[in-house]
Amino acid sequence: MSNFNPTFKKTIAVIWASSYSLLGLLIGTLGIISGGKGRLKDGAVEFYGGGTQWFVRRLPPGIHTAGFTLGHVILGQSDAGLDLSENITQMCTPIDLEFGTQFADTAD
Repeated sequence: MSNFNPTFKKTIAVIWASSYSLLGLLIGTLGIISGGKGRLKDGAVEFYGGGTQWFVRRLPPGIHTAGFTLGHVILGQSDAGLDLSENITQMCTPIDLEFGTQFADTAD
């Protein structure tokens, strides 16, 4: 794919990760409806508080989970937690772009 236009490569990568991004957007939207908040940061959509916080607390390791990445969506318990985990969660977004659904399948 090295001969392709960088914009084309980025578009293909976004489509590749879109199934997880859609799931993250659904969870984040439910979080906003239940009192949470969202923001755009460095090419990702971040959700925190409300139902998003409830969801993230039920992931392993529970209340110690600061951020969780689904495609281009980062779910967190609080804005401060997302800020603290920013380096790790922003690193996962390109991994999702590269591996898409294969990344989740091998993470089981």
